[in-house]
Amino acid sequence: MIKEILNILKADDFIIGDEVIDIAKGKYEAPLKLKEIKNYVKRNR
Repeated sequence: MIKEILNILKADDFIIGDEVIDIAKGKYEAPLKLKEIKNYVKRNR
């Protein structure tokens, strides 16, 4: 079941403002690449 949840989270960006989803998608992870920085900015607006 956990593998299914992880696959679902990887399937899309899920930028809907839900705190739990944001944490699961890496809200507090430090971005290293330009694409990660772009996603980090979108999530934390």
